Amino acid sequence: MSSIDERVVVDFVQSIGSPSSSGAVCISNPPDKASRKEILARINAEEAILSAEGRPWC
Repeated sequence: MSSIDERVVVDFVQSIGSPSSSGAVCISNPPDKASRKEILARINAEEAILSAEGRPWC
C-alpha cells in the first residue's frame, strides 16, 4: 500500500470513529448529515486524485 493510500485509510477510519471494546462500531451517536457529507466529499476528492493519477481506487 502506498503512503497516500495509507493516509486516506487512516484519515477515513479516524473520521468515522474508533470501534468499541467489543470490536463493533459504536452507533449510539451516529454522525449527523453534515459529517456524512464531509466524509463523502473526502472520499470523492480522494477518488478524483487517484483517477487523475491513473490508479484504480477500488
